[in-house]
Amino acid sequence: MLGAVCGLVIGLRAHPATAWAAAIELGLPATALGALVGLVIGLIAGALVRRRDGRASVRG
Repeated sequence: MLGAVCGLVIGLRAHPATAWAAAIELGLPATALGALVGLVIGLIAGALVRRRDGRASVRG
């Protein structure tokens, strides 16, 4: 959301007729990057919790 707002503001300052395109050009990559960073942090946090609780080893 923040990337789309930044893109809109930058687009309005640069060329108002194409501000919508700037919002997409900045908003989509910002969303993808945020999702990727959130995924990595979530995986790391989950692994740390499992390790702390002793559930990291698989016993068969």
